[in-house]
Amino acid sequence: MAVDDADGAVQAFEKAAEFAPDGAAVHGYNLAMVFRQKGEADRALEELNKYLDAQIQARGRAPYQLLKDLLADLQRGDELVPKLEALAETDPDNAELQYFLAHEYVLPGDLDRAEELYRRVLAETDNPQGIVGLIP
Repeated sequence: MAVDDADGAVQAFEKAAEFAPDGAAVHGYNLAMVFRQKGEADRALEELNKYLDAQIQARGRAPYQLLKDLLADLQRGDELVPKLEALAETDPDNAELQYFLAHEYVLPGDLDRAEELYRRVLAETDNPQGIVGLIP
């Protein structure tokens, strides 16, 4: 399969999803990457939401970055923080998601909200990533 063979990648991901325990959700993430590469951001976002709704943490912060990129592609970047907040509310134990949201608070200068979130996650988990986030 060629590197830029998006249809072949979709078939490979479909086959792999048959054997994965979290197959459907992970499959959604994989498809989202392929559809973004194909320039189909709407379809990619639809597939990514399957992964995000399943509250799987296997991919770290990559799905949230993909969400940000897709919303930017669709010129809907203003939806990012509300979407992250909704996800964070339903998945409060997901440190990567919480830290990603905190970083998004830092970007426009909402440092009080970011600091509060960084400190809360640091206190509740052993994930030291928040220490770096507190520097700004």
